[in-house]
Amino acid sequence: MFTTLLHKITKYPVVQIILVAVVFVLGILIRTQYFDQESKDIYAYTKAIADLTSGINPYKWTVETFSNIDDPSNHGFAYLPGMLYLDTALMYLGDFLKIDFKYIWKVPVLIADIGIGIFIFLATRKRSFFLRILMVAIWFFNPYAYFRGGYTYFDPITIFFMLLSLYYLEKNSVKSGLLYALAISTKTFPYLIFPVFVFTLLPVSITQFKQNKNILKTELAKFLMAGLAVAILISLPFMKSVEDFSTYLNGAVFVHAERFVQGRPFLYYISYYWKIELFRIIPFGVYTILASFSGWILNRTYLTWFLPLFLIATTRIFRKWYYVVLVNATFYVFCAWYLIPWERGFHEWHP
Repeated sequence: MFTTLLHKITKYPVVQIILVAVVFVLGILIRTQYFDQESKDIYAYTKAIADLTSGINPYKWTVETFSNIDDPSNHGFAYLPGMLYLDTALMYLGDFLKIDFKYIWKVPVLIADIGIGIFIFLATRKRSFFLRILMVAIWFFNPYAYFRGGYTYFDPITIFFMLLSLYYLEKNSVKSGLLYALAISTKTFPYLIFPVFVFTLLPVSITQFKQNKNILKTELAKFLMAGLAVAILISLPFMKSVEDFSTYLNGAVFVHAERFVQGRPFLYYISYYWKIELFRIIPFGVYTILASFSGWILNRTYLTWFLPLFLIATTRIFRKWYYVVLVNATFYVFCAWYLIPWERGFHEWHP
């Protein structure tokens, strides 16, 4: 009876339009209320922009800060330069429009957040409207975004490019490669799904190679060459010398092996409640590697990139709508249970 009533209510276009508008507007509002916040990394971003525009390699400062073992939480800009270029353009635009940088750099992040919501809605179009709008609502009000009370990250930009690259994977290998490289240029975590591209394009590429004997005309080669073109293009400003390029690679990629553990690590959680100092048993380097593959329950980055794929996958794996709801509700409750104590402080939960 409930299912029948639900479908009757949501089958009307006007009701659907209202529900979509409400979910998207509320999702936007919970983010814009934090537009005045400044990230603890704001100095790293602004200094990197100042160095870049002055002709100084910003990754030189990055390498130096990561070498300071006395202050592991204070570090320079430690990503590939995709966001650095975007932030530089936004800073100039903000100066022209008299808008503070802490506001204007969040605009493309919000646009990407909205884009991800639209992507989820379109990618679940074969299911009922109820499930589609529910998946979008879970994205906009995901535990990290809703319970954390802040908006000082740019992960949605990376995730949006990553989702678009997956969309074009079997449609246009060049576009897929370009978008995938753009995603990695802003943050490197999309490397985790690289095998998906390879194993998807490899069979058809083998067939193409057998037919024309030209490996450059295969879909996998087109994908890789498009990505390589982006990689070269974004790296050009740091190719003035071997030393310059080496500093760039060290600061953008290799310093992460020595990076102080961030996010909401599950091992910290266990250590606090069970009084087990796991970080004295397991070296930080091991944790860093493990976090790449199991980090979706550990910190913001891995939770947020995993969530859209999880939402879409559940609508395709489970035929019954209540299974989709049950699985996503369980996941949501677990993440909320895990993340809320971090925000309130453990002392309020476990004196």
